[in-house]
Amino acid sequence: VRQRYKDAKNLYMQGKYQLAQGEIIKIQELVPDYEDIREIERLSKEAIFIQEQQRRQAEIEKSKIEAEEKIQKQVAECQKKINPMITAQEIEDCLSPVLQFNPEHPRIMDLKAQVEMLNMQREAKAAEKAAYQSLVSRMKGLYDRAQAVHKKGKPLDAIAAYEKVIEAQL
Repeated sequence: VRQRYKDAKNLYMQGKYQLAQGEIIKIQELVPDYEDIREIERLSKEAIFIQEQQRRQAEIEKSKIEAEEKIQKQVAECQKKINPMITAQEIEDCLSPVLQFNPEHPRIMDLKAQVEMLNMQREAKAAEKAAYQSLVSRMKGLYDRAQAVHKKGKPLDAIAAYEKVIEAQL
């Protein structure tokens, strides 16, 4: 029992807490309250618990670093795909492998904002083009009416119609 006690104490001092626990259990089977064996048992259990917490924390940190690396790599790849014709759905599809890690990541949000800006610019150009085409078709309609009046052979009415075309400022 003394030798196991010394072994348990030495193992505890060396940081081999699991082995120390094994020796303590063997001692307690023979002599339940030998010297300060309960204190060594308590301390080794605490040390084991702390080691487990540190291991878990290290795993969490490692997974965070890995996730960050994956996000950075995927964002860089998606950045290359950005062009004036890209849609929000296409960028979502590109980013989908890393959205599970952190959908609110600043680089992801920045990339989405860039695509949204491109979409807004594209829509503005389309609206501008549609407005311009509307003006062109109105002007063409006025001009076609003036030509029709001209073809009827009424010069004064044709001049008035052409003046309307000029005054339209379309």
